[in-house]
Amino acid sequence: MNQNPTQKKPFASPKQYAICSLFLCLAVVLIVAVIIVTACGDENLAGHLGLLFGGVVGLLLYRLGGNKLHLGAQIRNFHVTVPLVTFVTQWTACELASTLYGLIACRFSSIKPDTNDNSTLLLILGSVIIAPVSEELMFRLCGMGLLKKCSKKWFTILFTTLLFALLHSFYSMQGVVNVFTGTIFMAICYYDTENILYTILVHMLHNLCCLPDLSLIYRLENGYSLLTAPAAAVSLIVFLAGLYWFVKVFPQKYAVPANVPQTDAENAS
Repeated sequence: MNQNPTQKKPFASPKQYAICSLFLCLAVVLIVAVIIVTACGDENLAGHLGLLFGGVVGLLLYRLGGNKLHLGAQIRNFHVTVPLVTFVTQWTACELASTLYGLIACRFSSIKPDTNDNSTLLLILGSVIIAPVSEELMFRLCGMGLLKKCSKKWFTILFTTLLFALLHSFYSMQGVVNVFTGTIFMAICYYDTENILYTILVHMLHNLCCLPDLSLIYRLENGYSLLTAPAAAVSLIVFLAGLYWFVKVFPQKYAVPANVPQTDAENAS
């Protein structure tokens, strides 16, 4: 059968559109941040405004891709157990992974300890509200939401998670390991539920818990932050319990079956 020569081909495949959309969000973050730094020299304000604009672009690109947010259905299907257990699982996972990395790396190198001041109102609002909402709109809603429709599960999860971790590489490789490991569980949560409210809340809780002085459960060795032995033992127990929940409970009780629209998700549970 001959094809109509006048028929226009789409400018990009769904997978190309998804990947380009995610990189476009990151480009917007960078461009806005550079403009703000050039204009007023405030790096913190630049970073937060860059993320804010990137999140808005991510939401727009998700909608332009022919998708609806279904926020009402996400609220109706909200189970508080999901973000709470996801939070403790991803928190303990990232702390255990970064401690293991730090124990190895501190034998061969040293790094400058993190001395960032998180006490100002702007930094608190940026860390607990702006960054979680904006980054989830970019990486989970836009990146994973678009890739899920045209790529395999683990490519969607690992690709977006790797980019997310690299975005946080401004401190050290230990930070990348920390973020990558914890974000895996957030990515699985979003992939299986398609509820952006879950990962936004988990992200907020994680960043909120990063603000207090937790020196009682950490020690420094050559600049690497390591859990103390008691904290590591407790974290391991909590992580194993959370991992069991993710494997045995979460898929059967909370995950939305494939090809079930968000508006009908309550009927599938």
